[in-house]
Amino acid sequence: MVCPVCGANAPDNAMSCPQCGAGLQLLATPPTDPSMAPPVNQMVPPPMDPSLAPPMNQPLAMPPIDPSMAPPTDPSMPPPMNQPLAMPPIDPSMAPPMNQMMPPPMDPALPPPMDPTMYGPPGQPQGTVGWSGAPVAAPPKKKRTGLLVTIIALAALLVLGGGGFGIYELVQNNHYDHAVSLYNQATTAMGQAQTIDDWTAAQDLFVQARDAFKALGTFKDSASRQTQAAAQVDTCQTNIDYLKAVALFDAADYQGALDAFTALGSFKDSEDYAQKCRDNLDFQAAQAAYDSGDFDTAETGFQRLNDEGFPGADEWLSKTLYAQADKLATSGDYYHAYVLFNNLGSYSDAAARASQCTTPFPATGELYHDPGYSGSIRWIWDASSATSPRFVKIRVDDTVVVTIFLNPGEQTQITLPAGNYGVSIATGDVWFGDTIMFGDPKDGLTANYKTLTFESGLPYETLESGYYYTMQVGITGGNTSGDTTDYGDF
Repeated sequence: MVCPVCGANAPDNAMSCPQCGAGLQLLATPPTDPSMAPPVNQMVPPPMDPSLAPPMNQPLAMPPIDPSMAPPTDPSMPPPMNQPLAMPPIDPSMAPPMNQMMPPPMDPALPPPMDPTMYGPPGQPQGTVGWSGAPVAAPPKKKRTGLLVTIIALAALLVLGGGGFGIYELVQNNHYDHAVSLYNQATTAMGQAQTIDDWTAAQDLFVQARDAFKALGTFKDSASRQTQAAAQVDTCQTNIDYLKAVALFDAADYQGALDAFTALGSFKDSEDYAQKCRDNLDFQAAQAAYDSGDFDTAETGFQRLNDEGFPGADEWLSKTLYAQADKLATSGDYYHAYVLFNNLGSYSDAAARASQCTTPFPATGELYHDPGYSGSIRWIWDASSATSPRFVKIRVDDTVVVTIFLNPGEQTQITLPAGNYGVSIATGDVWFGDTIMFGDPKDGLTANYKTLTFESGLPYETLESGYYYTMQVGITGGNTSGDTTDYGDF
């Protein structure tokens, strides 16, 4: 065999090295394959500092356990987090002798100190007799395997317990950061959203952020952020509903759009859109009334819309008025037909149709004379200076006894008995007969109705026998004045 201390060759049964005296049986190592042994000059480690070596009766310190070097485990059977990993049992029979756990210095010039209880006098087998020559037994080894395992288990428990809490905190932070990232992405998307798809994408991100914060519970400010994300989900939905309502409006589904905008309340311009929906529905209703021949209803609807400036209402109003005027003229109500045609102005052939609804001016002279008021007093009516026709009513109290029509530049005379006679005079551009006369100014006609006050200051002229009287109309000045009379009271 080879002495592990000085490297000298020794017989296989030698108890000590013949060169340095080191005990060979106690230092011997289990037989090994010589072909696997490294060269002798590589087996000698460099000298060690004895002060750094552990006591010979203490076990070597276990190196720290690197979790990353642990063998892979079955994921389906993970060990509990609060228990240490099981240690394999230690076979004491496999442990080397304590005095071989730390090899002595390999420099023959510096042999290690010898334990008197382990080495005998030179020349005697070591480990068999002491200095006194009596056999000396090696001290029994103390078994501390259980204590070592307990210490390792406790250390592993502390490491795993503290590490578990750190891992939990790390995982929660990662989840929190992900939720914040989702919220920020959603906020950016919402700021750029213009279409329904844009708002839907932003809403989906806010939903994910809301659910992520909800899963975190009370971790940091997750609860308040969950509330914020939920509010933004609602905001996105409101904008989606608004755009859907606009789409309904653009598709002319005014009832559906009205319901949608009404539900949105005062959001953006929803109230304005709701009014537009109502106007369009009224417009459609007026069109339907026109198609059915209910021109009065159609006129009412189109007139309101036209007053509010609704697009297209003016054209439909004119169309309705023309149809209504044509219907009146066909039925013989020329006055009201004229009013409608006249108000249409230059629309279609309304002007020509209006003129067809008037009556030609009568010839100058009496239109009516009550037979009970025949007399010999002449009363001359002169319209030589007039530029427009006149219609005259002569009354006794409230009873009309004579009516006269005067064309411009002409005159006529009547005869009456003596008495007091009140006079009313009307003027206008068109004539509809002695009942409607020149028409009602309220209907847009240029007609005027007055009651005369005479020179005496009285509302009548007194005719006396033996005289004749002249009334000039259409002149400036004169000794009479007129007070406007309502059309219905003329």
